[in-house]
Amino acid sequence: MEIGLFQEQKMKLTMTTDLQQAISILQYSTLELFEYIQNQALENPLIDVEEPSFKQMEPLTKSRSNGSVGNKDMKSPIDFVSNKKTSLYEYLINQAIFLNVSKKESDIINYIIYALNRNGYFEDDLIDTAAHLKVSVEDVKNALKKVQQLEPIGIGATSLHECLSIQLHFYYKENELAEEVVTHYLNELASNKWSIIAKELNISLPEVQHIYDLIQTLNPKPGERIDEDFIPNYIIPDMTVKLENDKLIIMVNDQTIPTIKINADYEPLLSSTFNKDSQTAKYLQSKYKQFTWLNKSIEHRKWTLYNVMKTIAQEQALFFKKGPQHLRPMTLKEVAEHCDVHESTVSRATNNKYVQTPHGLFELKYFFSSSIRTERGENASSHRIKLMIKELIQEEDHFKPLSDQKITTLLKDQNILISRRTVAKYREELGIPSSSSRKRY
Repeated sequence: MEIGLFQEQKMKLTMTTDLQQAISILQYSTLELFEYIQNQALENPLIDVEEPSFKQMEPLTKSRSNGSVGNKDMKSPIDFVSNKKTSLYEYLINQAIFLNVSKKESDIINYIIYALNRNGYFEDDLIDTAAHLKVSVEDVKNALKKVQQLEPIGIGATSLHECLSIQLHFYYKENELAEEVVTHYLNELASNKWSIIAKELNISLPEVQHIYDLIQTLNPKPGERIDEDFIPNYIIPDMTVKLENDKLIIMVNDQTIPTIKINADYEPLLSSTFNKDSQTAKYLQSKYKQFTWLNKSIEHRKWTLYNVMKTIAQEQALFFKKGPQHLRPMTLKEVAEHCDVHESTVSRATNNKYVQTPHGLFELKYFFSSSIRTERGENASSHRIKLMIKELIQEEDHFKPLSDQKITTLLKDQNILISRRTVAKYREELGIPSSSSRKRY
């Protein structure tokens, strides 16, 4: 052991700012990249952003450096968003102004509306609310009843029981049994203890089933769909794979990505100061380098996505031609080796990316799944097995649903060897309840 100063050479990878930018751009979704480019343009005066033109989508080829995308009739994503979002509170206030109430009642009603949570429930204590507004508890109760008359039905409830009761009274006024179940036996109904309900109310199991089906039509969160944070229910695919003459055509969809170029006002100044050593020249050279790297990173992202999608299409050709039941096991490592990139690069390239296929819209991560050994020694995709489980349950006798063990046996008959525990795991991942919860009477 010796203490001292020694000189030695080492090689290590340094994560530069440019490299971090390239990695970030690769894993951005199309809309996230759009926002990132806009932010870069605000920071860099040399960057001039040209809004996307939404041209017709075309296959990506080496001769086209700027892949144009879209559909002749394709609209901008902005066209899908309402010009003015209506929040839950605005929606209710606009109804409340037509109520025949006094100024005092109106103030209490408005307070209650703005106190509702995102699901439309009023969870504040009535006594505390009365004290805060300096009114009686009875005044608050009466105002709350007025709020509960507004749409959507069930709004302003103080609990799940009350929310469902309000809807039952409005939609199924004469069904006293259903209201009885909601008021006193909701937990038993949810826990599938229907025999207890049937015995105590002196009704049959089919009648309990009917009440259960009726309650399933109600909305436990009436305020959820009317909210200022509502996200439109659509996804813009990053790529499209089409089947033409039995050949798969891959198109990169960058219709929401703006084109960047050098700002025309700065271009003459950049040329005249490029070889100079002034502060202005250094600043412009730095910003020009940022522009060049951004442009290069966007282009690299495009070709990485294309190469990864091309490999997926080749490996999963039967899926694109015949459907999800033909999805084969595939790992990130296999695609990485084929594309001659690192596994983490493939992971980033497929993160939050979607592809439109002849069989619907799929996240790229969907195509990667573990393999299950079949009785014949072949490998089956876990996605395919989940699909088989789903189909078996869809075709089951609802009065005698399949147990996990029975599903295991049926899969074995199709040369799929998995345990009952694995079947239960896949069923839960599919959001399918147990056989006891699926049983109908």
